[in-house]
Amino acid sequence: SYKRSTPSEEARSLYDDCKTAYEDLNTKLTAVSTQQEMNTCAGEMYTTTDACLNQLWQLLKDNVPEDKYQEILKEQLQWIDDKEAAAAKILEENDGTSAQLNASLDLATRTLDRCEILLTYIQANTQ
Repeated sequence: SYKRSTPSEEARSLYDDCKTAYEDLNTKLTAVSTQQEMNTCAGEMYTTTDACLNQLWQLLKDNVPEDKYQEILKEQLQWIDDKEAAAAKILEENDGTSAQLNASLDLATRTLDRCEILLTYIQANTQ
């Protein structure tokens, strides 16, 4: 018979896969030689972590008690504002060729960190 994963197990698997993909892309980033390749790789790092974040968010939304969800939602909205402001600041302060690279890397790192926080919320608030 098939044993269905718990939300906590599913969240852990999503996070672990995301972290592995992030690390693989980070390794690839150190091996590429052009600015365009670096920008593309950093963009993929952000896309990967953002997709994981969205999947974790859906798991959280579907499985965490409503009162706790509302509390985390407020925090999440603030985190989004902070993340976007930080990226905008990087782009504003660095008008050189590495601005997009630095902004994407910052977004990817912040998003991976947030995925880990959402994982802990799911683990703490579900069976």
